[in-house]
This record gives sequence, structure tokens and C-alpha cells, in this order.
Amino acid sequence: MKTYGDIYNEFCDKFPLIGVEDYRPAVEMHVPQLSKGIPNAIIVWLKDGTKVIYIAESEG
Repeated sequence: MKTYGDIYNEFCDKFPLIGVEDYRPAVEMHVPQLSKGIPNAIIVWLKDGTKVIYIAESEG
């Protein structure tokens, strides 16, 4: 099972120049608009203020 760190590293490998400020699990605590968490996903805050939800390629 992938950790959130693994998912973050996958995101950074795919988008190396995007400029990440921070990331957290894509769960209600960090994304109040969600009614429940998204499995294998993170929310990424970019330096320009954009928020992106990234879902990992696979669980393994």
C-alpha cells in the first residue's frame, strides 16, 4: 500500500516544475468540501495559490 509520501513523490515525478507549497491527505479535515476522503489521494497547495487533488496511479 502506498503511503502519502509515496503519492507525493509520484506527483512530483510527474510534475517536477509545478512549485509545491504543501500537501496533505485528501480527507475532509483538509478539504472541507469533501463528504468523505478520497483513497490514495492528496491535496497539493501550489506556490501560486492553486489547490490540486492528485489521485495515485495505483494502490501498490
